[in-house]
Amino acid sequence: MKKLNYLPSLLIGTAIALTGCKDEKVTECDVESLVCTEIFTTINISVTDSESNPFQLDSIAVTKIGSSTPLFTENPEASVEGLYKLISDAEMESITKEGSEVNFEGFKAGVKVVDEDYKVGHNCCHVVFIQGQQDVTLAVD
Repeated sequence: MKKLNYLPSLLIGTAIALTGCKDEKVTECDVESLVCTEIFTTINISVTDSESNPFQLDSIAVTKIGSSTPLFTENPEASVEGLYKLISDAEMESITKEGSEVNFEGFKAGVKVVDEDYKVGHNCCHVVFIQGQQDVTLAVD
């Protein structure tokens, strides 16, 4: 008989304890304790032709995979080194810390000549490169 009286009391006590807990929202980054440098980080990719010469793109677009809206588009100035922005600290809030998949498209004379997928994330201070081919060689002349 005493066991039966104990069980309902245990269940009621557990229910009260569980409803008394606060559901604290866990954030991805503890902004208050962060100590970040003021350096603005940009991750680039390199685009070259089949003879390893820098390839000049007319425009680029980087889109988060699963979204139809680009993170950014650019009409890059003459790139002597063939380097193009993949992601920067300006887009950090649009990607997850663990990594988001993005698509880089490069155009020349209105034709898409680069279409590469990447994974980028951040360390709460700056963007970081996770996965993909950073040196793209085109088979066009």
